[in-house]
Amino acid sequence: LQAPSLITTMPPAAQPPAARNNVDPNNEQLDVIVFTTTFFKSPSDLRCRVALSTLRSLARLNIPAVVIDASPLDSGVIESLQSVSNMHVVKHQSVEGGKGAALREALSTANTVFRGRVTGDTWLAFQEPEKANMAPHWHRIFRSPNSAVKKETGVVVPQRADASFQRTYPIEQYHSELFGNMFLDSVARKSLIASSSSQQLPPSIDWLFGPFALRNRHSNLWLNYDGMTYDAQIVPLIRAMRLGNVGVQSIPIDFEASKDMKAMEEGNGEFIEKRFHQLFIWEGLVHNAWTENFDVSSSPSLRSGVGAAAGDYFTSLNTASVGDPLSNQMLGMMVIIMIGITCFFFNSSRGKFFHALN
Repeated sequence: LQAPSLITTMPPAAQPPAARNNVDPNNEQLDVIVFTTTFFKSPSDLRCRVALSTLRSLARLNIPAVVIDASPLDSGVIESLQSVSNMHVVKHQSVEGGKGAALREALSTANTVFRGRVTGDTWLAFQEPEKANMAPHWHRIFRSPNSAVKKETGVVVPQRADASFQRTYPIEQYHSELFGNMFLDSVARKSLIASSSSQQLPPSIDWLFGPFALRNRHSNLWLNYDGMTYDAQIVPLIRAMRLGNVGVQSIPIDFEASKDMKAMEEGNGEFIEKRFHQLFIWEGLVHNAWTENFDVSSSPSLRSGVGAAAGDYFTSLNTASVGDPLSNQMLGMMVIIMIGITCFFFNSSRGKFFHALN
């Protein structure tokens, strides 16, 4: 997961550039739209350059994108993003609330600017802009004749293949997110029940990857949650799992991260600390998401009792059977394990870790 967007106070005299789009209402209906959020200090930032590559890749595959940008208005970032393709819609963030508010604004904007070209079945795919390699995967997932997406699927969560995940990511991020996914899976397994005693536990979810896609009919699950940061992505996903008739499907992809970003982040003490602290964001947040009451207006009703969990779907939740939150002792054990993993790699041949922290 990437760092949350920051909101920049708009100077009194400054006005954000108009959103760029050449939407023709007579065009055919859209099968998939990517939506994302950005914040960069300048067009020369590495992350901004990778984001521009992402937009170019999407344009080549004829996948429109909606971008909500919170970069400083005098930075030239939004103009750079708008220059990539008239297919994309890029506008300045208009609602305060960090990355979460920007995500919701992008999702809402996709429905507004492409009105008449989206239906309840249209896929709205979120990704961090730095994940340039996602474009061909979205194309394969939703447009391939051999697509693995099942008819009843309402939410897709791509899952990184372990080999490319380990090879192309900073080693610290690989291990921290692998550990974080194990933790979130353990909470999900404790909270979800199967349809029968012989039902297999659901497969793992790549919770901390970032990208996900939802059918437009389920947009309210994300629009109705007012989270400000990473929770704006994951808590609605948990809510979808708690509903008895929203299929959440995990689809493996051979995703490769940016080589330049790996070179910049691996062994960097600031990023190592960031990854470590990210692990602690989820403990209380995720437990609450599995047990809280939430507004399901304009979305499928929350069912009590056992639903029909089947195949590779996370489906229904018996709210009376939600597991108790993990104990503080268990959390302490996880912290000890994580410290052990960190120490192991610090003492490995990757001695540069020590130099980054000194």
